[in-house]
Amino acid sequence: MCKAERRNKDVGNTKGNKEIGNTKGNKKLGNTKGNKEVGNTKGNKEVCDTKGNKEVGDTKGNEVDNTKGNKEVGNTKGNKEVGNTKGNKEVGDTKGNRKLGDTKGNKKLGDTKGNKEVGNTKGNKEVCDTKGNKEVGDTKGNKEVDNTKGNKEVDNTKRNKEVGDNKGNNDVGNTKGNKEVGDTKGNKEVGDTKGNNDVGDTKGNKELGNTKGNKEVGNKEVGDTKGNKELGYTKGNKEVDSTKGNKEVDDTKGNKEVGDTKGNKEVGDTKGNKEVGDTKGNKEVDNTKGNKEVGDTKENKVGDTKVNKEVDDTKGNKEVGDTKENKEVDNKRKQGGGDIKENKEVDNNKRNKGWVIPKETRRWIILKRTRGWVKPN
Repeated sequence: MCKAERRNKDVGNTKGNKEIGNTKGNKKLGNTKGNKEVGNTKGNKEVCDTKGNKEVGDTKGNEVDNTKGNKEVGNTKGNKEVGNTKGNKEVGDTKGNRKLGDTKGNKKLGDTKGNKEVGNTKGNKEVCDTKGNKEVGDTKGNKEVDNTKGNKEVDNTKRNKEVGDNKGNNDVGNTKGNKEVGDTKGNKEVGDTKGNNDVGDTKGNKELGNTKGNKEVGNKEVGDTKGNKELGYTKGNKEVDSTKGNKEVDDTKGNKEVGDTKGNKEVGDTKGNKEVGDTKGNKEVDNTKGNKEVGDTKENKVGDTKVNKEVDDTKGNKEVGDTKENKEVDNKRKQGGGDIKENKEVDNNKRNKGWVIPKETRRWIILKRTRGWVKPN
């Protein structure tokens, strides 16, 4: 179990957030009261906890990197990407948050005050997350995927529904003044918040577009905030990597696209783990410290972390990866009647001459495995 913090739920949401949602003044991909686009809520944290942090972005006066803990698919004070905020729920919502919800100033694929979706918020748990963990990633100062400060289950946030609505929120519903997938106070559906466009732009954002100062597809749909690039950059980020500590899709100091922040896991890794990537300071894809659920626990997820030798050479990688001590994808792979140990090259895999299964027996074995047939007596 993760530590429990007042009001923090697991992958929770906070008070007054929308699903894809917006809170009072939040944008869908949006912003909360005083937050930027996929922005941040008043006093956003982790993936950048500064008062007014951007999602993939900067907070009030923060740089892409130099905000106190800003994330890429950014976070507010401890917001997560598919994140949740203080007291967020399942992929959930906290007091007033929506499912893929956001809390006060959280994004849909968004972040709440330090919450993560598969993520973690300040004190999020299960798929865990630590103080300010990111979904696909962790933020600066996260310990384990669980060591958040007092997160409950993936559901039990203060008055949060499941994919539900809480105080003032509707189903996909409206927070205080929010429409369905709709408009929060001044927000449109996938729409425009105050000055936002279609899947639109928050104040100054383009379509799937850029928020104020975002380039290219700039803002993440699950998007970017002020000055963020597509899977992108935050204010002052050069490339998807060139932000202070932001590496490419992986090792930025707390900024990650599908990236990792310092110690973030996607479904993923704890301190320094990357989902499809690496985080800063991860030794191997496994040597993260306590990864959880859809992730690898003490082991990284799909990818290597900084210092990872190969995508396979981690110790117990899950999903798209090798398991413990796999040297190569073909290493220890069954071929013919036996295993070939330490295959150097494709042509080096000479067939084992050990026990050779008779042709007829092989045939029935194959049929049994593939179709469930049993050899008749």
